[in-house]
Amino acid sequence: MIVFSKERYLPTMINTIVLFKNDAYFYIHRDVYDQAIIVSDKYTFEELKTAVGVNGKLEEIVNWFYKAAPTPINILAPFISLTNLNIDKDLEECCGVLHTITAIINVKHFVNQPEELRKRVNFSYLVKTEYEMPWERFFMTAIKYSSSIQTIGNGMNNILKDHAMDNRDKNVNTGLSNTAVETGEAIKQETGQEEFQITDSEKEQTRRLLSF
Repeated sequence: MIVFSKERYLPTMINTIVLFKNDAYFYIHRDVYDQAIIVSDKYTFEELKTAVGVNGKLEEIVNWFYKAAPTPINILAPFISLTNLNIDKDLEECCGVLHTITAIINVKHFVNQPEELRKRVNFSYLVKTEYEMPWERFFMTAIKYSSSIQTIGNGMNNILKDHAMDNRDKNVNTGLSNTAVETGEAIKQETGQEEFQITDSEKEQTRRLLSF
């Protein structure tokens, strides 16, 4: 799988690697990525062009894609020439062609095949359109990066709001408790001063009553 997009996505498909270059994103399946790494370690770009059999018709496009695409998938540029079609200098179209080709052949093993067999491989015009449905499935399952950031932001705002509400409730409860304690202390102090204090005149009246 090789998918191109100007917009950033978070893939939900496992084993998907995201590359970035020239303000564009490239979503590569790990298997294709590993094949590209192996091929780039074994061949130079010019050696691979010779092995694949790049012709003059598409050599300009092959050279352009090699410079425009990120490493390591740029090493796959020579395989574009297996189409013998009119292809523009368009990253989406080139990635779509390579998406279809890498889904059908193993590029790592292709260069090891006899030259006679390699020359027989040629992809029809359908290679320019067959990638559209797989790409559509990829974008349907992937998550837009902007949407994910907004979701995370909303979640953080909700957490902060809940935390603020909890603190406010705790402060209200603490305030009520303190008020109750203060009120109770005031009652106790007031009662102690007025209810249990006996004056001298009250003592004198008590002695007179007891003397009769």
